[in-house]
Amino acid sequence: MQYVRSYYGVPVIRGRRVTYNGRPGRITSADHRIRVRFDGDNFSSIIHPTEDGLVYLGAFGQPLWPSTESTDSEEKP
Repeated sequence: MQYVRSYYGVPVIRGRRVTYNGRPGRITSADHRIRVRFDGDNFSSIIHPTEDGLVYLGAFGQPLWPSTESTDSEEKP
């Protein structure tokens, strides 16, 4: 998992909650891809660590990645 964290810059940790296109799940393992067991499934699905629609969640359910903070280029006068 260290490879995925350092190469892609995402907060991959075994057991971390994620959502993928609104579907909640938990990270079970990672090598070059992450494996997510979605709530209600008895198997893990393989997902690219930076896949569109994948949101890594913090301990209180807040989004950690992708960042939800605006940048200077996104601000309107």
